Amino acid sequence: MPRFEGASGQVYYRHWAPLKPTAQIVFLHGYGEHSGLYHRFANSLNAQGIGVWALDAIGHGLSDGERGNPGSMAYLRTNAERLTGIAQREDPGLPMALVGHSMGAMTAAAVVIAGAGPFRGVVLGGMPVEGISQEQERQAEQGVMSLDPFYLDELEFDPFKFDATMAFVHLRSVLSAPVCEQIQGGLLELSLPALLISGDKDMFCPPDLARRWASRIPGARHHLFANTHHDLINDASHADVADVIAQAVIGWTVGTRAR
Repeated sequence: MPRFEGASGQVYYRHWAPLKPTAQIVFLHGYGEHSGLYHRFANSLNAQGIGVWALDAIGHGLSDGERGNPGSMAYLRTNAERLTGIAQREDPGLPMALVGHSMGAMTAAAVVIAGAGPFRGVVLGGMPVEGISQEQERQAEQGVMSLDPFYLDELEFDPFKFDATMAFVHLRSVLSAPVCEQIQGGLLELSLPALLISGDKDMFCPPDLARRWASRIPGARHHLFANTHHDLINDASHADVADVIAQAVIGWTVGTRAR
């Protein structure tokens, strides 16, 4: 299995490679997930010539760590940077973008505001940029994250699943007020093109939050998906979401006009 030495143990990663890649992304998943839940997304990007690199966060999937404990934002950022280095060595010269969902979006933001990596742009999906409140936690316990039957079936029989609602204490630690404030400040000075995507039914990144931050980040824009929940890349609108992401990446890396 492909692994590398991460900030706090071995990190598992995957690479989906098209036959003739024109660009590539590093993808960072959300809390309670792992890279194995994103084969469909990766295959959609592969069909448009985009290679995909993804890791399992600390305490998730096949990576080391206490289940459900991502460690710290510093650890998550370090691992993302190390995977980026692997992608650069394997496909030198291939233009690259960074894509993150939820906790992964916060990690992606931390990476780009630090100036790390060769990225031409960043996609931030369902980003809880102002942290997660106790009210949002309560909503998550009984709320809907996705209505896609394929994804829900994957989750039901996922051998790596854990009760994410019981482990929110770890996520709160990673997305503490100081961490969120640091990321917010960095985003206000971001020099990289950014696309914020969210669903209109997202409990962690409501439309008003995403719009407000897209208007404050230099060079950023927002795309809202109708009838879409927090796990937007794996919701019923997954094909449209993947296409919007692909077109943004192509626009940044190959020169095709992004929609």
